[in-house]
Amino acid sequence: MLSSEIGSRRNDSTARGNFEEPVKHVIDAIGDDRIVFSTDFPHGDSKFPRAVESFLRLPISEESKRKILWDNCAAYYGLPS
Repeated sequence: MLSSEIGSRRNDSTARGNFEEPVKHVIDAIGDDRIVFSTDFPHGDSKFPRAVESFLRLPISEESKRKILWDNCAAYYGLPS
């Protein structure tokens, strides 16, 4: 996929750089199919280099964690999950 194609697609995904417990409420409200993970590095409020560790401790299902960490991004870019 070309970068020009990405920009022309309807952007209905949410990227969260600082995953915190409120993400559970977002999942409850809109589902976990359009949320993707980001570390938000180098911003000062980033949890980098322990962003993934912090994310994995969140009180959300393992299925949601997999979708947010991999499946949703793979689907967005047309990659196999």
